[in-house]
Amino acid sequence: MMIGTAGHIDHGKTSLVRALTGTDTDRLPEEKKRGMSIELGYAFLAPSDDGPAVGESSAASAATAGQTKVVPALGLPREPIAFIDVPGHEKLLHTMISGATGIDFALLLVAADDGVMPQTREHLAVLSLLGIDRGVVAITKIDRVDEARVQEVTQQVTALLADTPLAHAPIIPVSATRGDGVAELRQRLRAEAVRLDAAHGADGTADPHDSDSPVRAAAATEPAETTAETTAALPAQTGFRLAIDRVFSLDGVGTVATGTVHAGRVQVGDVLQQLPDGPKELRVRSLHAQNRSTDIAHAGQRCAINLASVERDQLQRGHWLAQPGIASVSDRLDVELHLWHAEPRAIRSGTRVHVHLGTTASPAAVAVLDADTLAPGCTGLAQLVLPQPLAAWHGDRLILRDAAGQRIIGGGRVLDSRAPVRYRRTPQRLQLLQALQRPALRDRLAGLLETCEHGVDLRQWQQVFGLASVSAFDASLQTLPHRRLAGDFIIGEPAWQHLRRSVLDTLAAYHQNATDEIGPDAARLRRLARLRMDDAHWRLLLDALVKEGSVAQSGAFVHLPEHGSQLAARDETLLQRLAPHLMEAGAQGAWVRDLAEHIGEPAANLRPAMARLARSGHLYQVVKDLYLDAATAARLAALVRQLALADKEPAESDQAEVQQASEQPAEGTPGAEPGRRHARASLKPTGQGGNALPILKVAEFRDASGLGRKRAVQMLEFFDRIGLCRRVGDTHVLRLESEVFKGSPE
Repeated sequence: MMIGTAGHIDHGKTSLVRALTGTDTDRLPEEKKRGMSIELGYAFLAPSDDGPAVGESSAASAATAGQTKVVPALGLPREPIAFIDVPGHEKLLHTMISGATGIDFALLLVAADDGVMPQTREHLAVLSLLGIDRGVVAITKIDRVDEARVQEVTQQVTALLADTPLAHAPIIPVSATRGDGVAELRQRLRAEAVRLDAAHGADGTADPHDSDSPVRAAAATEPAETTAETTAALPAQTGFRLAIDRVFSLDGVGTVATGTVHAGRVQVGDVLQQLPDGPKELRVRSLHAQNRSTDIAHAGQRCAINLASVERDQLQRGHWLAQPGIASVSDRLDVELHLWHAEPRAIRSGTRVHVHLGTTASPAAVAVLDADTLAPGCTGLAQLVLPQPLAAWHGDRLILRDAAGQRIIGGGRVLDSRAPVRYRRTPQRLQLLQALQRPALRDRLAGLLETCEHGVDLRQWQQVFGLASVSAFDASLQTLPHRRLAGDFIIGEPAWQHLRRSVLDTLAAYHQNATDEIGPDAARLRRLARLRMDDAHWRLLLDALVKEGSVAQSGAFVHLPEHGSQLAARDETLLQRLAPHLMEAGAQGAWVRDLAEHIGEPAANLRPAMARLARSGHLYQVVKDLYLDAATAARLAALVRQLALADKEPAESDQAEVQQASEQPAEGTPGAEPGRRHARASLKPTGQGGNALPILKVAEFRDASGLGRKRAVQMLEFFDRIGLCRRVGDTHVLRLESEVFKGSPE
C-alpha cells in the first residue's frame, strides 16, 4: 500500500513518519538545516514491525488507548507499507502533487496547536481532486495542548472534511514524541493494507490506480468473498507505466529511476520506453519494490528501476517509463473536468492554467466543450491544449492550478489522450466522451461501438486505455454485436448496416445516372456517399463489402455486381483501334498525343473519348494524358503484390501496425489523433528480409518492371491512389486486404 502524507508546514508529517517507521525522510542537508521538507521523502513499514520506541508513552498512551477505538486484527500485509512524505510549504505544492500521484491512502495531519491552516485546505483539495477516498486524519502534537483543544480541533477537521471524499475518515490524536496514538495509527494502517491486498488479488496484478478499477471500492468492502469476485471480474492486465519522481546514479550500478507504478507489471529484462522523449527503449537491469530486491514489480508499489543504456541527465521528474505497446504522447487531452467549489469564478474557454498529471507539470489552455462556462463545484467536458506533448492515458487523474500557480482551481481525469484538433464539440464527439466516462471497460467499448459510426480501431483504444494487448477487449466483445472488418478494426452491427445501405444506395443512384460508366473509383464513391471517415478505414469497409458480394470491383472501379458498363458504338470502335498501340506501349503507358498520331485523330478530340473509356474501366489514367490498358494494369498490380510479399510472411498484426502508423484517422473523426504530421514518422520499415511488413521500394519495382525511375514512381503513386498500396516515407506498403485487381485477367 502507498500512503501519502498531507498537511500544513510544520504540522509534524516527517516526525510522525519517523515515529511509525523509524526512518527520517529528510535526507538533504538543507532540509536538516531548515527543519523542513523540501523534496519528497520515502519510508517503509515492514509487515510485522512495531516501529521504533518513542518517548514517554506510559500513562499518556494508556489514557489515549482507553479513549480510542481499537482496530481488529486482520492479519499482516503481504509486503511493506510505503510512505511518501511531502513538503508542506505553499511554494512546494507542485512537489506535493507529484508525491500524491498514485497513492492508495492519505494520511492528513493537523497540528493540535495550530488547527486547520491554509495548506491543510490546499492539500485536502489535491487529495479530493485526485479521487483519494480512503485515509485517516492524525491530530498531531497533542502533548502541547489540553484535551479541550484536541476536541476543538477534531470538530474543525470534521467540518472541513464534511463535503470531501474523506468525510468518513477516522480521526486519531497522536504525539510523535511521546508515542500517544502511534500504535493505534500503525494498526489501522496495517488493517487498510490487508484490505487492499485482498482487493488486489493474490498476484497483485490488479491496478489500484486505475480510476475505473473496482479495486478502490473493493478495498472498502469487508467480506473477502466480495473482493475476490470483484478482482476476478477485472479486465486483463494493463500495460506497465511508472511516473518518475527521482533519478540518481550509483557507482557500479548505473542510472536508477524511482516512482510509483501506476499500472501493470515489470520484470528484470523487460524493455521500457521513455516518455515523452521516446522512442528510446531502455532495458531493466534490476528492480527494487517496496524497499526490497525483486524480479517483478507491479501496480501500487514504490519501485526503483536500474536502467541500461541511459545517462542520469537523460531522465528527470515528469518523465514516464512505459511498456512500448502503450507508449503514447499528445498535446491535446479531452478530460472530465471538475471545478473546485472554493474557486471564486467560472472557467471559460481560453483560460490559461497549469496542469499537473503524474509527476509532470505543464502550462495549458482550457477549451470547455459541453457548455460556454464551467461553474464552481460543477463537472463538465473540456479539452486541454498543451504547448508540447506529454504522456497520458485514460483514467489518469490531474490537477489544475491557476496561470500564476497560486491556487488550486480544479481537477479531473483523462478521457481521451488522442483528442482531435477539429470537430471537438460536435454532438458525435460529445457522445463519445460521455461513453468514455463509463466506469467499466465493457460499457466503454459498447459506447464506442454506438458512437463511432465508422468503426473502432482496437489498437488505438488499447493504447489510450493503457491495456497490455488488444486481447483485453476479447471478453467484452463476446457480448457485443459487432463485425471484425480486418485485423483489429471492428464496427458495431447497426453502424455496419447503416454504412452498407449508404454505399449501395449511392452506387444504385450512380448507375442510374451514368449507364455508360462501370462505376466510380473508391475515393469518389466515398465522397458521393458523404462518409466522413479516413481513407484506411474506408478501404477496409469497401473490401468487406466486396468479400460479402454486396459490391464488385473491376480494377480500381466499384459497382453493383449486376451492373456492367455499356459503351457507345463509337467508343467501342475507338477502343478496338487503340488496343494494339496500348498493348505495344506495355508498362510504359501511351500518351494521348502519340495515340492521336497513330490513329489519325486530333488530340483535342481524343482526350474526352479516352476519359470516357477510363471511366468505363477499360483504360487507366496514370497521370494526365498517360494511359494503360486494363490487362497491363492488372499485370503491374500482380508484380507489385509479388515483390511486396517476397520473402515475407505478413501477419495480421503487421497489417494493424501499418494501419496504425501510416493511416491514422482524419482530423475530426471520433477518436482521431490531432493531425497526421506524426503518423508516417512512427513507422520505420527495414529493408528486404528485415521486416515482415509487405513493403515495396521504388528501386525494386523499377528493376523488376524494366521502367525508368520516373515512370516507376508514377506507377506506384497510381497504385497508391487507387488503393492497392499506401506510401510510407520512401517506400510503399501493400494493403493486404485490398481487392484492387484481385482476380483480374492478365
